Amino acid sequence: MTVMMNYDVFVVCQPEQEYTSNERNAIRTYVKSGGGLTVFREWSLCEICGNLDFTNSIFGMFGIVFDSDTVEDSENNFREKDGWPVIIDFVNHPVTQGLEGIVYTAGCSLSVEKPAVSLAFGNSTSKTVEKKGKDIVVLACSGSGNGRVLAIGNSSFLYGPYSCGSFTHSDYISWMDNRQLGLNMFKWASGEFQDSDNDGIIDSLDGCYSPGCQIVDSKGCPEDSDEDGANDCDDECPQLRGTSDNKGCPVVDRDNDGVPDDKDTCYNPECASVNMQGCSLDSDSDGLDNFEDMLHGFSGYGSYSHK
Repeated sequence: MTVMMNYDVFVVCQPEQEYTSNERNAIRTYVKSGGGLTVFREWSLCEICGNLDFTNSIFGMFGIVFDSDTVEDSENNFREKDGWPVIIDFVNHPVTQGLEGIVYTAGCSLSVEKPAVSLAFGNSTSKTVEKKGKDIVVLACSGSGNGRVLAIGNSSFLYGPYSCGSFTHSDYISWMDNRQLGLNMFKWASGEFQDSDNDGIIDSLDGCYSPGCQIVDSKGCPEDSDEDGANDCDDECPQLRGTSDNKGCPVVDRDNDGVPDDKDTCYNPECASVNMQGCSLDSDSDGLDNFEDMLHGFSGYGSYSHK
């Protein structure tokens, strides 16, 4: 643990053996204390570099699990013979800044749960054995204490060219925005991209402090798609214009008495003289509500037969 605290980022790449409980506790403490944890892992290489459980025992602590599959795409791919997807669906986040597309070279999918957040997804034509389309998560981040956790189900996307005898390896890192993604990942994990409110906009460009809300504009201010005063992160009806005091949803008032249905205990169409529960008022207690009683305010003068 003491040695780890001398470094900004702890990198895990295709671990070949199980972590001990002491090692897992040390990693957890390191992250909580402000360290960065990054992993590059893919299932297709498991036979030569160890079981996926070795990785999941670490990242499962932070809500990220690597799946035993391979993401393929028969239509939106970089090389048809490989079927490796070109990933273009990114969440607005410092790790994805400047990315238009990356080549996902034989990578696996991730299963993500809180506190982790998904950052990139498969295309509509992408698939694994059990998943397809946007159900496929390929990049995710998480946090614990002051630390940062980042995971991608791919390691070979950062490979450069090399030759070994008659075998020549392709320059994967130069394909599309693979290099930029690698740089962003290390910068974010090391804390170089500060994002105090975790909204995907680094502090130097962020005009609003909105913790926990990632539906923001380019200035880091919460979006309000239906312009009803309730930002999209808090709006339960983001595509319907409502009111901010009704969680962004339209007020339903079927009897048009000014009291919304969820608070209305009486159905009396078009009667505007009602109490807070939507029931008709009878100010003079003569058996006629104020709407019918032309003599309201004069107790005893109203009756059902004489208005």
